[in-house]
Amino acid sequence: MKFIFAALHVRSKSYVLIFKYHSQVEYLEMKNIFIAVLLMFVLSSMQGQNKKIKSLENSFDKLIELLENPSEIGLKNLISPDVVYSHSSGKVDTRESLMSGLLSGESDFVKIDISNRVIKKVGKSSYVVTHNLSASTNNGGKLGEIKLFVLTVWENKKDNWQLIARQATKI
Repeated sequence: MKFIFAALHVRSKSYVLIFKYHSQVEYLEMKNIFIAVLLMFVLSSMQGQNKKIKSLENSFDKLIELLENPSEIGLKNLISPDVVYSHSSGKVDTRESLMSGLLSGESDFVKIDISNRVIKKVGKSSYVVTHNLSASTNNGGKLGEIKLFVLTVWENKKDNWQLIARQATKI
């Protein structure tokens, strides 16, 4: 009697599979079963990952909507209390100062266009989103146009995405 041992690590959980076989035919059957089980775990993991990315894309799109049409409740839900929100000018906002500027109209995005969005997983529950931003602004009654490359860092806590960092640079 011979054994096949296999260890899997899926979604932060470890599994040990032990297959027992007596003949070469049983070995080949067990090998096929092992491959099928492995594919099932891989596909299941990928499906979960796709759901997370879709959820993040929805949160990102909601933040862009809130930059154009801010609401206090919406901004509080998407922006971490500990956010570091850095502008291309060098100004750094906290959640409170960012929300204050958006809600008062001091910082007013009239229209925002996003292009070249890329999402990368960087930790157990964190993702980096980079993109180009072109926007028409009306800051304090002064009309303007901006073109930026923006890097944002998002964290998922209890199925809720929050922006934890943002850095922009002019392009």
